[in-house]
Order: sequence, then structure tokens, then C-alpha cells
Amino acid sequence: MVHAEAGEAGVIVLYEQYTDRAAFEAHTAADYFDELIVKTVRPLLTDRTVTFADVL
Repeated sequence: MVHAEAGEAGVIVLYEQYTDRAAFEAHTAADYFDELIVKTVRPLLTDRTVTFADVL
């Protein structure tokens, strides 16, 4: 899910859910991730924070 933070122009929150940490690691290790995210999206960001949470 992608959200725009209320009251903060240009702040986007991207919410992704994986079955476990290994699934996340597999996602970030994929070729498409490198091409799309690392080489295309990240250079456009002014800040990036990754947070891991547990489902309650």
C-alpha cells in the first residue's frame, strides 16, 4: 500500500507485508528490485527509512 502523509507534501509511506524476513530478503535480492528500486527510485529520494514491524 502507498500513502501520502497527511500535512506533509512529498512524503510517501510505502507499506509492504512479507511472510517472514527471508521473503523480504529474497525480494530485495531479485534482479527486478535492483533495476527498478535501487537504480531508478532511490536516486529520486531525499530520505529513506525502513522499519520492520510484527503483526499483532
